[in-house]
Amino acid sequence: MRKIPFFLLLICFVFFSINCQVFVKNSFNFPAGMSDAYSALVDENEKAFYFVDYQEYANSNLFKFDINTFGFINTLDLGVEKVSCGIIDKEKKVAYFGTDTNPAQIVKVNMETFEVVKNISLSQTITNLYSAQIDTQNQKAYFVSGTSSSAVAKIDLNSFTQESTLAISDSNRLGSVIDVPNAFLYVFTYSSLPKIHKIDLSTFSEVGSLSLASSETFPICGVIDSSSGYMYVGTETSPMKIVKVNLAQFTREGSITCPNNENSAYGAGIDPENHLAYFISASSLVRIDLSTFTRIDSLQFGSLSPHAMSIDLQKNSSFIAFQNSRIAEVDLKTFKTVEQEEIENYDYPQFILVDEEANMGYVGFENYGEIAKIDLTSFELIDYLSTDNQYGLLYYGEMDSQNGFAYFFVRHGLVITKVRLSDFSIAEVKQIYGVGEDNSTTGTSFDTKNNIIYVSFSESGNVSIYKFSAPGLEMLGILNLGFIATWKMFIDSLHGYLYSRLGNDPYTGITKIQLSDFTNAGSIDLSDYYIDTMALDSQHQYMYFGNEVSDSNSKEDSQWSQTCRVDLTTMSVIDCNEISGVQEFTASFVDPTRNDAFFFTNFYDSSDGDYEAAVIQIDTTSNKFLYNTSIGDYTQITIWAVDSSSQNAYFTPILENPVRFVQLSIPQQD
Repeated sequence: MRKIPFFLLLICFVFFSINCQVFVKNSFNFPAGMSDAYSALVDENEKAFYFVDYQEYANSNLFKFDINTFGFINTLDLGVEKVSCGIIDKEKKVAYFGTDTNPAQIVKVNMETFEVVKNISLSQTITNLYSAQIDTQNQKAYFVSGTSSSAVAKIDLNSFTQESTLAISDSNRLGSVIDVPNAFLYVFTYSSLPKIHKIDLSTFSEVGSLSLASSETFPICGVIDSSSGYMYVGTETSPMKIVKVNLAQFTREGSITCPNNENSAYGAGIDPENHLAYFISASSLVRIDLSTFTRIDSLQFGSLSPHAMSIDLQKNSSFIAFQNSRIAEVDLKTFKTVEQEEIENYDYPQFILVDEEANMGYVGFENYGEIAKIDLTSFELIDYLSTDNQYGLLYYGEMDSQNGFAYFFVRHGLVITKVRLSDFSIAEVKQIYGVGEDNSTTGTSFDTKNNIIYVSFSESGNVSIYKFSAPGLEMLGILNLGFIATWKMFIDSLHGYLYSRLGNDPYTGITKIQLSDFTNAGSIDLSDYYIDTMALDSQHQYMYFGNEVSDSNSKEDSQWSQTCRVDLTTMSVIDCNEISGVQEFTASFVDPTRNDAFFFTNFYDSSDGDYEAAVIQIDTTSNKFLYNTSIGDYTQITIWAVDSSSQNAYFTPILENPVRFVQLSIPQQD
């Protein structure tokens, strides 16, 4: 698995004229999320390959990768949604991308500077682009629409303007292939009555059409071997068929029917020197011997679904993008996968776990149930693990370094996924209650001293705390709390208590549970406070919480909040600190090796009119404010973990794409 280098980020802004002691040590960006790839390009001159994603409700992105290292290089926001096709002029170092929109647009990108140069809207008769071809010799491009009024738009690349339009007699989305030496464009009708339309590019007129066999429906992609005068067309059928067309006679010469597990062509590439063609199906890469027109073999990808492909003949590699946002490199000589990389949609990080013994960090992402593994020594992203998405959105995690496991929990349902840390693989999935909107895991905590996992679970509003052994995951007991919402849970192994933050928004209370007999031992009502975050100081038996207060609804006016302390022996609030300028508290933790508590906050910076993140340090022996230090423009830091042995803390802002993973040094108390 490729390692992603970190971007060193040293940020240390002064806040309230206090000497800066907290600083960001390291930070890297997770690659931005990629939806289904509809277009793939390769540029041997620049030693790069590219995939474009198809985003329906957001701008599409162009992803750039290094051919030699298979490394992610950069992402470019194309400024338009639903990018469905792309072409590249390698000599002029520009690319053009068409959209599946009405009106259709074409975006021009300078591939050398990796910047959008310009985009144009096409005429009303050209909508929902499906395929594109380029003639670099004459500086023309052809974009094919795929609607009830299908047409081909001819683009002058020198002036980047629409030159003319040619209507196609058939409708539906249309694939295409260009024969530049002979100046013909071939357009496929994607329907149950399949046809290939032949267009003379010198006159830009349709000069013929060819009907395929009734079983060769939905032709979608193809390649041309200009030297031999043949075209090969793949169909989106089950199984996939590959049709051979004699271009000189414009006649069908035969077809290959692939095995039953090779369905639906999605892309094609050709190696004319070695007389080979490649077609990607729904689950494989199929290799065809063009000299004998026979299927040689296929490379199976299992549950992965290829969606776009580009070929680098210089390197003898094929680069494939999969529907579930992975990419792979295939060595065309050995016909084996040599590299795979995940560029998952890293939205909504939900938790960070730290394995202090192995010095590894783990970040869990909600959307696809992905867990990223990070080497905290080199600060590199080294591996991913995908949990089974059928169980719902990943939401919580607990680290069991002593037994060599980590435990992960979904949001809707009581499901525990046990992951073996030694080889980063799933060891067991235990399902107590299935996925359902009325069933919610609302908090987890791990008692490392007694090897017990506690899970707060709401079933139709009725909340119970479940007790499991670790690592065996045997259920040991259930404590019913009734119809009251719970949130985060804290373990005090030293004194034998579990504390659960409870109530509705704002979360207004703490319940205390005695671990020895698993019974309710008391609670405190905090309804007079607007609680943002809590942190347990088990050594002194205090709970700290951030109380969000503002004397004005205007962010430009004065704001203040409090850090408050609860005595857990008496279950009462004993004191609060007022902190000026704080807009809200987003996360907190207590350093168990020292007498310090830390709060992440957002504060209003009047100098630039925006919010920034900061860290507040509190002396837990006196609940006195020590200092407040800005750490930059991070957005909503709610996901964090602390490694006391190395004196580092780690966090991810939750409202960023790409997601950043940041390391903070924990300051020594003066």
